[in-house]
Amino acid sequence: MFPQPYGYTLEDNVVKIPQEQEKISLADNSTGKSPEIVTTESEFKSKGTEQLVARLQSYRTFRQNIQQEYPNVQEKGVIRETIPTETAEMEGTVLGAVLVGSDGKVLDIKFQEVSISPQLQSKVRAYFKNNPPQADKQLISSYPFQFKFQNNL
Repeated sequence: MFPQPYGYTLEDNVVKIPQEQEKISLADNSTGKSPEIVTTESEFKSKGTEQLVARLQSYRTFRQNIQQEYPNVQEKGVIRETIPTETAEMEGTVLGAVLVGSDGKVLDIKFQEVSISPQLQSKVRAYFKNNPPQADKQLISSYPFQFKFQNNL
């Protein structure tokens, strides 16, 4: 006879749904350990909230660093693009900001995370070389960006 999933019985063909405080575990046959899965709504919200707060703090620090380096910078709208890649190794999301001088030239490209691969950094630079954002005639402009590199094969 085959093992049945949690709460499943052949007799009544009913699946038992875990209640709010009930935990589910999956057996790992290789180690004999059962990792715990979060099933309570408050635990799920807590972990999601922590991640969101960490991302927001990271972005705030990133913006402050740009404002310190370029005190008269004017923040513009976010540039979001999905860019095709040749290989799965080049997939990922890159966050940052491109700084454009009043003459329309790209002054700098800042990456929010320092662990971005040189290949993805190169792709971002090539994108802005071919598609420079619009300049403000008076101030330096900062365009936050979010590029999703995706292998379409």
